[in-house]
Amino acid sequence: FVWSLMDNFEWARGYQRRFGVYFVDFSTQRRLPKRSAAFYSRVARHNVLPAPEVSLAPRGTEPRGEPQVSPT
Repeated sequence: FVWSLMDNFEWARGYQRRFGVYFVDFSTQRRLPKRSAAFYSRVARHNVLPAPEVSLAPRGTEPRGEPQVSPT
């Protein structure tokens, strides 16, 4: 589920692509957890994947109330 623990050097792309669950600032060597670090931590701690959220429409575009039908 995780490509790499921390961002690293890739032979084809150098440091351009970042796959790790921790962001690495290469100039300072500081590591910052990404949202994926918290997600993977929960998966490892509970030994289960969460149920996927299924949505057919982008968030905020859900219809409200009854549909309006005009007579023809």
